[in-house]
Amino acid sequence: MTNQRKNAGGSHRSPADRPHKTNRRAGTGRRRKKSAKQTACHLLRILLTLLVCMTAALLTAAAAVYCLGSARYKERLSDRVLDYRPDVEAAAEECGISEYVPCLLAIMQVESKGKGEDVMQASESMGLSPNTLTAEESILQGCRYFAELLRRAETLGCDTDSVIQAYNYGIGYLDYVAVENGVHTPALAVEYARGRSGGRRQPYFHPIAIRANGGWKYRYGNMFYVHLVKRYLP
Repeated sequence: MTNQRKNAGGSHRSPADRPHKTNRRAGTGRRRKKSAKQTACHLLRILLTLLVCMTAALLTAAAAVYCLGSARYKERLSDRVLDYRPDVEAAAEECGISEYVPCLLAIMQVESKGKGEDVMQASESMGLSPNTLTAEESILQGCRYFAELLRRAETLGCDTDSVIQAYNYGIGYLDYVAVENGVHTPALAVEYARGRSGGRRQPYFHPIAIRANGGWKYRYGNMFYVHLVKRYLP
């Protein structure tokens, strides 16, 4: 009797009568997976937004530091050149060309970066061997020579770029430019160097030369001199 009652009591339900617990749990799992995926996507969007904002902030800060650190120059003058600024200012004032101090510092940067003794590479303008002058003598002679070039350029009606290139080529370049309306151009600098060098070339792997002609210059001075100097001007 006991066994029959147990069977009749329905304690053992058929599979059809049992609650579908497995299906409910599977549905819950799918919802959890979907929710986790949405959360991950949301976090990813937040991270990407933060990354973009941080990148923009860093670029802005870098630009500000560059402008301040370069002391308003397109490319920063070396610390050694800046150390000579008081000496250049004094020599320029003595020569009556104080307004050209930035240009003179840029020339020093191109010529020597402030290293060595003849920092303005001015020995040859006095007919001396290269690197003969001391730093103090070089700065004074460099300023005197630049002042001489300015006076000659004024007489001939040449522009300031012609004066800068003449610092490298020599005063004869001003007479050459004067025939061409007194305006320096890169083409004139190339023609002058070609003539003075007899057309002989040499490798010159400065980025400016590489962009211009693949990396060479004529064996006379530097036909890219104006471009080199003006990179350091305000």
